[in-house]
Amino acid sequence: MSESDQNNKFWAKYFPYLFVCSALIGGYIVAFKFIQLGIPDLGERVLNIPKKAVHLNIALMAIITCLSAVVSGVFFDKHKYTFKRKIQFLIGGGIIQGGILVGIFIMSEPIHFTLWIIAFSAVLGFLFPLTYSLMYFLIPAKHRGYVAGIITGVAYLIGALSPFDWTIEDLSIEAMIVMSPSILLMGLMLLKKDIFSLYEINDENREDYVGRFTKDKETYHSFIYIVILMFGVYFVDSFGFLRVINEDMIIDVTWHGDIYIKLLIGFTHLFSALIMGVIYQKYNEKIVFLCALIGFVIGDFLFSLYPTGILLYITASIYCATVSFYTINSFMAWSDISTENNISKHAGIGVGIGGWLSSFLSTTITTFLFETLTGTSGFARHLQISGVIAVLFLVFSILYLKKSRKKT
Repeated sequence: MSESDQNNKFWAKYFPYLFVCSALIGGYIVAFKFIQLGIPDLGERVLNIPKKAVHLNIALMAIITCLSAVVSGVFFDKHKYTFKRKIQFLIGGGIIQGGILVGIFIMSEPIHFTLWIIAFSAVLGFLFPLTYSLMYFLIPAKHRGYVAGIITGVAYLIGALSPFDWTIEDLSIEAMIVMSPSILLMGLMLLKKDIFSLYEINDENREDYVGRFTKDKETYHSFIYIVILMFGVYFVDSFGFLRVINEDMIIDVTWHGDIYIKLLIGFTHLFSALIMGVIYQKYNEKIVFLCALIGFVIGDFLFSLYPTGILLYITASIYCATVSFYTINSFMAWSDISTENNISKHAGIGVGIGGWLSSFLSTTITTFLFETLTGTSGFARHLQISGVIAVLFLVFSILYLKKSRKKT
């Protein structure tokens, strides 16, 4: 094989996987840590804004991000832009977002925080349909489960082993580092002008990319059901985990523990994600939801016992595995229930409502419960409530599974 042929094979066969993994790993770390941990730190510690006001601003961020994601998702599907144009939109939005991020270092007043939240959220929502649709346009349906497993596992492994503190200053540096590979790869794509024709879906390869749950109407998986279940797992995760990480006696010996505990947490995430990616590819997203919700029920009720010693490490491991389980669906479910004509809309609605709106609604409610459910007994009650919510969504998940089986 000539050097030219090898070069073309790299760009056509391997580069899409490298690009998707780098973009979604970096994006998810930023969303999970910089946004959920760094922004509250910015408001409360740096700007000295009351906790309630900070989380009301974050609730505002959830609403704006959701609306922006839905609107932009519909917009991109309606106008049928080429893949090259979508990458250009992605780069442009990333540059604007980078400029907005600089604003965190010059903020001095609470009103600046709110205005920054509005601008940041609007661009964030705009970027979501573009970023999540990469899985559809670049990864064939037969490989999506495996790729999502790698993305999920590596993202959480990096997050667990990261040396950066959970402060806005450190997390800003981390965000720039984890996003730099995908930015570099996007730059290479623009320099290689003829590359984009390799990634356009056409009549010859269309069937390779169409979501595997859309081909047979008898086995079509309801988009609404998936959004509801995604809303549920994100809600339960945020509702329980925010309370756990605010309990010093637990967080100091687990997620903030020594290197051996961090390795346990990181590799639990990694192996769980890889295993669930294979299970998803062999079966479907319903099994993923079922496993995740069972894990949340067990994890939340174990945490409500205020575990110590080996039981605490077992509980934390169960929780980590559970989070990896459902995150698989957040990366690939939208692609596998879509065609090229509706992937952006599905991703915008799914991530906007099933992810952001759910997560930050849960965060806001949890913040207000800190004042009413206090002490060890309040901690236990909070996690019990989280477990009960998980049970309700688990019942819904079982009903969804039974309904889909009747159709097959």
